[in-house]
Amino acid sequence: MDLTSTPAPQGSENTAARLAVLAMLQPFGRDICESWHEVDREGHVPLHERVMEQLTALRGTERIMLLSAPRAGHGKTHLLGRVAAMLQKDVVPATLPWQTPEGATWEAMGRGIIDDLARGNLLQSVCGGVNATLLRRLIQTGRIPSTDPAQALHVLGQNPMELFSPTGSARVIGDWFRKHYAQLSRTLAEIACLDNAVAAEAWLRAMFEYLEKPDATSLAVLQNLAAQDAALQVPRFLRLAAAWKPVVLIADHMDAFYRDPAAGVTLARFALELAAIPAVHVVLSMNQDLWDTSFGPQLPSALEDRLNARGVSLRGLTDKDAQAIIDLRLREAGLRDDERAAFAQFVDLERYFLGRPVGSVSPRALLRHAAAQWRLFVQSGAVTSAPAPVATQPGATIFDLGAEEELRQLAQSLAQEPPGQCIDIANSPAAQAHPAGPPPVSEISSESFLSDAPTAMSASTPSPLAPVVARSRENEDQRANFQKLRQMLAKLRVATGSLPPPSAGSAAPRLEDPPAVAAVESQAPLQDLRLRLEELRGGMAQLPPPKMDCEALGTLVRMAGRRFPVVRYDEVELPGLSGRSLPRWCLQGMEIVFGIEDFTDLRFWKTISSFVAGRVAELGELAAQTGDTAPQLKLVIFKGDLETPALNLMLADETIPGVIRPNLDVMHLDPRSLCQLHAMRQVIRESDSGALLSSAASVLATLANELDFFWKRVTRPRGQ
Repeated sequence: MDLTSTPAPQGSENTAARLAVLAMLQPFGRDICESWHEVDREGHVPLHERVMEQLTALRGTERIMLLSAPRAGHGKTHLLGRVAAMLQKDVVPATLPWQTPEGATWEAMGRGIIDDLARGNLLQSVCGGVNATLLRRLIQTGRIPSTDPAQALHVLGQNPMELFSPTGSARVIGDWFRKHYAQLSRTLAEIACLDNAVAAEAWLRAMFEYLEKPDATSLAVLQNLAAQDAALQVPRFLRLAAAWKPVVLIADHMDAFYRDPAAGVTLARFALELAAIPAVHVVLSMNQDLWDTSFGPQLPSALEDRLNARGVSLRGLTDKDAQAIIDLRLREAGLRDDERAAFAQFVDLERYFLGRPVGSVSPRALLRHAAAQWRLFVQSGAVTSAPAPVATQPGATIFDLGAEEELRQLAQSLAQEPPGQCIDIANSPAAQAHPAGPPPVSEISSESFLSDAPTAMSASTPSPLAPVVARSRENEDQRANFQKLRQMLAKLRVATGSLPPPSAGSAAPRLEDPPAVAAVESQAPLQDLRLRLEELRGGMAQLPPPKMDCEALGTLVRMAGRRFPVVRYDEVELPGLSGRSLPRWCLQGMEIVFGIEDFTDLRFWKTISSFVAGRVAELGELAAQTGDTAPQLKLVIFKGDLETPALNLMLADETIPGVIRPNLDVMHLDPRSLCQLHAMRQVIRESDSGALLSSAASVLATLANELDFFWKRVTRPRGQ
């Protein structure tokens, strides 16, 4: 059915019929790519363009490429299909049968590669290309005379099927080749330069038979050849194929080898042996958990270094990427413009990205979320009753013209600090900055932060929209500027009710142009959200204290960081921990990084400690160059009663070394705070799933008190 030609519904009967048609659709149901061969039958949007460029470097000197992703669903297989389609004129792509342990043998590899080429309709071209290439060598070396060598070489360098197809433009050469093949086969085998001329002639005869008659019988002959002394025969076949074009062997879907270090060593050795064959390249595609448990540290250092020498990692989607995927699927399903616009408003991607780490949303997770939202969309009939967007008056602003210019100037002064680096802690300049050694563990700040009683905070606690300036020298002009900024932001909050967060793909919130006056939402959705939050709090208070939820804490940190304009929020990628990043708040006089992870993950905490030590030294060097006081750097860590022993053990064994203890700020989560945290996370989940129909702004407004109080506690300088 061609939905694009369906007229707009007129009347209730047509509306009901249209809803029935839409109910039969699921534009987002296809969320798994079984093989890279399938990609050429699907649409795509421009994702991972940088990685695409790196993968196409296989045409150069790279022999092994490692393509990784933080977890499943990031689009590795789809990306491989796009790369293979782009390079198919220049290379021969084939799949390694490493999906099961049975495929990790020379015999299985030989049969699997040949079978994959036959399924992809490439095997006949490979057989023709090999024979044509060897014939070119005979002409180039003068072993076969030609009246017009230049023309013959040119023709033999084109598509080989033009020679051997009955309707090909160069079939005259193909007919001559067939007529004299019995006499040519031995000479062709000699010019192939394999280690065994007899074996080479057997391969060439089998290839010629498949070229002439590509059926199951001739295919079986090729596979049987590969199975005879496979450790020698498979490399011979690959050498012949690579004589025509470079061969790219793709190893994907290797999850059967999870937590199997012995298999990881075997596959790594196979990959290196295959890549040692001239003009053969290997692409290993795997998720980070597979690399960590079966490859990586489990491999001998020489193997790990060679496999990981050329690696690229996929990141998650930005909000723009997500919108492009949604639009593509809706267009492919044939929806009209008004229906696509209605669903885009219903799915509310801004709400979906709210609180999620930058780059953490995978294409598969997005499609599954969109599939669930599509079902709700059709069931609710929103396609026929989508409200029109509220128009704002052009140029309407909260501030007068003079204040707008001041705001722009003030915003320009909030400069982003340069990124940090990891250094050797033992030799860190920061190590000399604290010669007295680390303070006792008992002196590290540790107190509750999610509270209904703001009076528990000290009287000096700044406003949630005021920057905290710690240990920095400011002149009177700077103080006046920030006082003006505080007044403007307070005015902005009063006028808008709540501040919407920036897009998830942006590196940090920015203050550039003053926003227009936001439309005031109806109080009914807000009241529903608040009632649901209170209901969840009350219910969890009756249960045993929950464990600390790192995911909920990460959401809280990101929401609060994006809520306040004076914070420049970004995330620092951690070296060696693909797909994991460190949330960071940068504000005047202070830089705050958040360690949110289980205390048993020692690798994570050692990496964070290295980053903090390096960043302290880096900030000190920058301050010395400018003559200013270095901003205060804090590493904020969360713990509950159940996590306290693990944290104490980690501090005692110097996983977090003493040199960075002065920068440590431990926040204790009492049972009531944990209940509130879980309730907040549940409200966000229900809003994402559609169980609570609310916008991102409504969610922020509902959690405003918690976010404000969290701001006050986090930005308070240590020692206060």
